[in-house]
Amino acid sequence: MLALAACARAAPLPEATVAYLDLLLAGDSAALLAGFAGEPAIDDPMAGPVKSGADFGRFVAERHGWLAERGARLEPLRTTRDAHRTVVEAVLHLRLPDTTVDLPIAVVGDRANGPLVHAIRVYHSHWPLEGAHRVRPPLLPPDSMLELRDVVGTYQRALAAGDVAAIVSTFEPEGYFREPSAASMCTMGGNSSGRSCPPSWAAAASISNIVR
Repeated sequence: MLALAACARAAPLPEATVAYLDLLLAGDSAALLAGFAGEPAIDDPMAGPVKSGADFGRFVAERHGWLAERGARLEPLRTTRDAHRTVVEAVLHLRLPDTTVDLPIAVVGDRANGPLVHAIRVYHSHWPLEGAHRVRPPLLPPDSMLELRDVVGTYQRALAAGDVAAIVSTFEPEGYFREPSAASMCTMGGNSSGRSCPPSWAAAASISNIVR
């Protein structure tokens, strides 16, 4: 029994960014707090910055209640990591009074040691929830050294040029484009011409949806 208890205590913690949405759905404030290397630091599209212990507890309770009232169900999509950050992409399936909504959501964690984080930032559109946008101020300072590489850089250059064919070429055969508002999705891969996709692509110099 003692050996089993020791093994349970030694079980590795899940990576905080990956576990964030599941723990929020469960209302597990203790486990969420344990995922931070220091004081909790969250920036949420609805609640704004959350940085103190008292605010953290209230935030978790309110967000958990909001999600529970809407029967929230999480659909994980993809997790991307580099040396400093983890990005989790998912869809929240929500029940509203007169409809259902599939809300694309992203969670970005600035990693500390091991599975812990220094800060978490959450991104999603308000349009499918409220029928209007909320414009957030920049969450990070400008980075003059930022370089868009590989397919991300190719996509953004094509977007700025309004080159639909070049945009389509950056997608895998099964790839698709989905707006943050969750209002539309179009197939991009194979022989797709991108004609079913947002007309904004044709005049896209003002559009940029990079998660920073």
